[in-house]
Amino acid sequence: MKKLFVGLGYSYMKVGQLHKAVQTFKKSLKLTKERNDPGRLGVGISCENHGIAYSHLGQFNTAMDIFQQAYDIAKEVNDHGLPDDHAQMRTIGSIGLL
Repeated sequence: MKKLFVGLGYSYMKVGQLHKAVQTFKKSLKLTKERNDPGRLGVGISCENHGIAYSHLGQFNTAMDIFQQAYDIAKEVNDHGLPDDHAQMRTIGSIGLL
């Protein structure tokens, strides 16, 4: 279900329906948090998607706050030796888009 929301969120962004994209990514993030996500990697990725949508809306402070959460989770994932060792760099790259 989460993947469906992610695809839908990016589709909304592509057609310029940014508020719908934000709401859709918010639902994806909520679903990911409710699921038992070992290492919280999925939460970090969902935060990143949510932040990207806010940056497209021009709400850069909100986007930065969300990207900071994604970065913190990526750092935590790396610190525990979980398999996504490029998560921090991906998040930094998203921040660079601002």
